Amino acid sequence: GHARAEEWTAALASAEELAGLLPHRGHALRYHALLRLARGADALSAARASIDAGGDDPATLLSLGRSLASQRAEGRAFEDLALAALDRAIALEPESIEVPTTKFDYLLAWGRAGEAQDAGALIVQRLHDAADELNNFAWGLLTEDSKKGKFNPLAVLAASRASELTGEASWYILDTLALARFEMGEGTEAVRLEERALEIARREGVPEGQRQTLEDALARFRKGK
Repeated sequence: GHARAEEWTAALASAEELAGLLPHRGHALRYHALLRLARGADALSAARASIDAGGDDPATLLSLGRSLASQRAEGRAFEDLALAALDRAIALEPESIEVPTTKFDYLLAWGRAGEAQDAGALIVQRLHDAADELNNFAWGLLTEDSKKGKFNPLAVLAASRASELTGEASWYILDTLALARFEMGEGTEAVRLEERALEIARREGVPEGQRQTLEDALARFRKGK
């Protein structure tokens, strides 16, 4: 209503003052106020000014990126600027997994699979020494409906690194790697890996239900389907 519009007009005036002192934050606040005032083109310009100001606050950039992404129905420019904000946050936080994952998820949802491949490769790079996280990422790429069949080389990369970290001694990581190799058309290697996974699972006394899942996968790989 009218009262809310007045509140956002006042917030805009405050944000414009702040932009003179702290351009990155001030323009980010201008963006949010302009958006609430239904001034989409001006909001986009404010967001661009915030990113161009080169601020050093990843949290502000991530919030800005997410807000821009939520406005993508307004046009591709919002998508591209959201990615620019996320890229800036990624550069500022070289250890962060959250920001590259956010970027990957957006690109996937937007049907920009080629760019998602690059974002996914960065996730694998940053998970370099985290075997379980690498395995979980690979498994999601291989089994989730929105990702299945689109990122098989990336899944191989992640699962191979996870297996390397565990000395090819983790049955569930070998199971993931076997599936990744199978999806890449490497049936013989998939069988070898699944046999190894099953051998370790039996030796470690893994419950029968989980072992049966491995046996089913091995049978499937042997059939080549």
